[in-house]
Amino acid sequence: MFAALFLALGAALSVTTQPADETPSEDDAVLTAERIYREDGEGPLIAVGDVRATQDGQFLRADKVIYDVEKNTLIAEGNVAIREESGQIYFADRAVLSSDLKNGIVEALATEFLPQGSLAAATMLRRESGRNELRRATYSLCPVCDEGFRRGRPIWQLKARKVNQIEEKQVLRFRHAFVEVLGIPTVYIPWIEVPDPTVKRKSGFLAPQAGRSTRTGADIETPYYIAISDHHDLTLSPRYMSNLGTMIRGEWRRNTWNSRAVVQGGFIQPTNDLAQEPGDPDEF
Repeated sequence: MFAALFLALGAALSVTTQPADETPSEDDAVLTAERIYREDGEGPLIAVGDVRATQDGQFLRADKVIYDVEKNTLIAEGNVAIREESGQIYFADRAVLSSDLKNGIVEALATEFLPQGSLAAATMLRRESGRNELRRATYSLCPVCDEGFRRGRPIWQLKARKVNQIEEKQVLRFRHAFVEVLGIPTVYIPWIEVPDPTVKRKSGFLAPQAGRSTRTGADIETPYYIAISDHHDLTLSPRYMSNLGTMIRGEWRRNTWNSRAVVQGGFIQPTNDLAQEPGDPDEF
């Protein structure tokens, strides 16, 4: 993307007169820096000092950018910021990218998702397909603490050796992950997929709920949420109880501009002897 711009700038370094400027269009690449030079006639182009480059909604900022003409790659160093067409911004210490910014390796990555959520990694392999691979990554929906011994870090986070970010499906897939609470690993999860925090609603499993009582015994519930539309959803919640069996229940919700409807229901065929209970309950 920025290759033609860098080549034009490189040619401009060797001439003293240029044709009159034409009216720029929205598709033109724009590069600003305090200084742009070449160390020798055939060497890479180097831009230093608050380097900023934009084109087609994409943005790159760094303290220094080196463009290798032969390899058609950009090396961005120092306070690197990359903004995608979607508006998502990534921060890094160093990045080696193709000239269109769509492929390459990003080091010391950090980003924040709106309205909440943060993702960081030692390295990210960035691919044009949108299937990015992160190594030694951390992810959390918890805001960063402003004070105390957890200052600058979240209360909890998901930490994994490898994370695949699939931009098309807006999901993050973690492998060999640990849930850390106050910096202490508590739960090991071999594989888990979570939606991108920018997604307002997405079908999938919700957090399970577990408990115990004298009537139901030990019980666990695993809700599954189905996003039918932006104003219409369904939640199915199978609940296993050691003393009673499995209960299937659900909740259907629908919102309109002037009304709201909620329908809840469930059924169970108990496995214990309910004849000991007062009254004459049905089997189903």
